[in-house]
Amino acid sequence: MIPWWLVGATLLSAAPDPPGKAKSLPFPPPRIAVRSETLKCDTGTVIGAAPGRATLRVRTPAGAVAYRILPGAPVFDREGKAATVASLRAGERVRVYYLIDDGPWVVEIDLD
Repeated sequence: MIPWWLVGATLLSAAPDPPGKAKSLPFPPPRIAVRSETLKCDTGTVIGAAPGRATLRVRTPAGAVAYRILPGAPVFDREGKAATVASLRAGERVRVYYLIDDGPWVVEIDLD
């Protein structure tokens, strides 16, 4: 059985924008990732990063999430300068922009 709130949320998210009004994201925009209706964003603290395995684990308000990182996904430090997944340390606050396709795939990481 599908929860009623999930049906309502799905219908509301599918509602078209009024003519002439630009789509606004329900979160701060990414620095360079392409904005789309399928783009998602989580915030939290880094639990661990494994650049060789292209994975990032983050503790979000919903719990721990393991993300897969797309090749070439940019990482930005607090000043907006380029960083690497290898430079991420446990406990750092991050904003993770991702797409869902058989799991969450990271398209950009910004340090908060």
